Amino acid sequence: MTLIYRLSIVFLVCYSFSVNAGQVARIIIEDDNKQTLTFAKPVSRIVSLAPHITELLFTAGAGDRIVGVVEHSDYPEAAKQLPIVGSGFGLDLEKIAALKPDLVVAWHGGNPEKQIEKLKTMGFPVFESDPKDIDGITKNLVRFSQLAGTEVVANQFVKKFHKRHRKLKNDYAKRNRVTVFYQIWHDPLMTVGSNHLINYVLELCAGKNVFDELDKPAVKISLESVVQRDPEVIITSRTESESEFNALAHWEKWKEMQAVQGNNLFLVSPSILQRHGPRILDGADEVCNYLDKVRDKKRESATSVE
Repeated sequence: MTLIYRLSIVFLVCYSFSVNAGQVARIIIEDDNKQTLTFAKPVSRIVSLAPHITELLFTAGAGDRIVGVVEHSDYPEAAKQLPIVGSGFGLDLEKIAALKPDLVVAWHGGNPEKQIEKLKTMGFPVFESDPKDIDGITKNLVRFSQLAGTEVVANQFVKKFHKRHRKLKNDYAKRNRVTVFYQIWHDPLMTVGSNHLINYVLELCAGKNVFDELDKPAVKISLESVVQRDPEVIITSRTESESEFNALAHWEKWKEMQAVQGNNLFLVSPSILQRHGPRILDGADEVCNYLDKVRDKKRESATSVE
């Protein structure tokens, strides 16, 4: 074998290795808006444009890569120390650009569409996140970990998350159903339809959303329609600490309603129920416990009648 032939073989082996290594390093991810993003290596500077996205990134092990967030990104505690680049009303594109992110994670449908498109034209890769259900939450989490190269951390969480989810499903699969009205807001009065994660949480806890025939995520409804449907439970995620009014006080005058008669008016923190993030099962636990209290009251009442 000649020296030139040997050198040729060495060159081909090295070239093949470098090509294969490059292929392994390429990260190709599809976001929730069916857009494909490609990166040569894991991202290191991320801007998060929604509180649920911030939580998912931290849970995925990418918290130390986040360089900017929007208002109300308050979990985990470390998120409160990050620079603010906008709010639900709009984004500060100059601040975002100054942070030089190699990835912007936006909320599809939650951030201003024109500003998201502007970020893309400015040359920033934008992953649009829109988890609509339990699977959507875990899929987002896994994809964020792939983008950041932190799959081990994410996979450990996802395994525990799915185990906890299965336990809730098994525990409540055969429990008696309780009718529920979920109040998003009081004026105008709004609720969730069947196409919303909160509706799934109610079903998970053996609750029945009294407006589950509506196929929109959030819907304006009349007070009279709620009174007519007479739910056994009313739940809202607006806490008194977040507003000047008691979010459920306006129902107390409707003494003929089952929820009012039984004092079944409950509050759940919006950060664990209205955010489509990794703490959604914490919110489900609270909802399930409330519905169990109502079931206990009904059993006690039935026993006393006997």
